[in-house]
Amino acid sequence: MAPDPDFALHPLSPTDVDTLLDIEERAFATNPISRAATANLTTANLTTAETRAIAHAWKRVRMSNVLEGRGDSSSVDRHWRKIVYHPPSADAQVVAVAGWTAPALDATKPTLEPRDAVPPFEDAPEENRRARELFKRLHDTLVGQRSAALVGSDCETHYWYLDTLATVPEFQQRGLGSMLVRWGIEQARADARARPGRVKGVWTIATPMGLRTYLRAGMEEIWNEVFDYGEGGGERGQKYVWLRMKFEE
Repeated sequence: MAPDPDFALHPLSPTDVDTLLDIEERAFATNPISRAATANLTTANLTTAETRAIAHAWKRVRMSNVLEGRGDSSSVDRHWRKIVYHPPSADAQVVAVAGWTAPALDATKPTLEPRDAVPPFEDAPEENRRARELFKRLHDTLVGQRSAALVGSDCETHYWYLDTLATVPEFQQRGLGSMLVRWGIEQARADARARPGRVKGVWTIATPMGLRTYLRAGMEEIWNEVFDYGEGGGERGQKYVWLRMKFEE
């Protein structure tokens, strides 16, 4: 389904950081990895609301560094876009976001000092140890080991990677995710033409819920695997799918 004319694509700016976090939190509220990440910050002396506030503050600093290209993000070529809904008789609102990471540029960008990070809470109770271990294990496995083996050892140096795609729940199933995926693929193709041999395609990791979005865009499933979250993740048997599109050389 094609988005209607009331939706427009715009660059995401550093001033959008709170909007980005709000959309991510609403879109991924039931995701086991998100729950494990929040549990990592839970302490015995904090309420759920306080824990969420700490998690939000930590994410805000991290995403501010990303959007402003500070710290480790100085050497990463990231491309963020938002979809803004412009209804005829109401205020405009951001309803979807996407973050693409391109192969590093040949020229080195100046390094900007990162913003101060929110200090981690080290007094988390023992019952959250499994959640912390789960989060690290899944992140290292999903984004690291499996992706290098499935997409290729050059997945970071020769492919565009879609690492964030989120739509406000009430605006899902309206073609907005597809709009953001197609935009990234078009940018990657243009990059491939500008840097022959350097850009080979695009890839991402998805759950079955969003699988059709990527397949409709022309990406192909190359692997799927079910991860058992056990007690730390709150759910068992979450399936993840690796997808890739290789450009013709």
